[in-house]
Amino acid sequence: MNPIKQFKPALGSFIEKDYGHRFYYRKTNDPWALSKGFEYEVDVGYDTRFAKIKKTRCHMVLDEDKYGQPVVEVWQIRSHFQFEAV
Repeated sequence: MNPIKQFKPALGSFIEKDYGHRFYYRKTNDPWALSKGFEYEVDVGYDTRFAKIKKTRCHMVLDEDKYGQPVVEVWQIRSHFQFEAV
């Protein structure tokens, strides 16, 4: 069982094209992710994954290889919205 996550406000959302699921993302403070150029966290099910999010693509980190490098999958996205700060 995963511990309850502390709520962090989302900066935006997108829909993954293949299956039509909406995902929300926020900035990350994780030093490993930032050092590899992944500036966002995306909630995927009960997990949090690091990502680079562009206008029509999301580069999602799935795992880390034995050399400490990210294993990345590229998702095609649509309906990408960036929320305004309140």
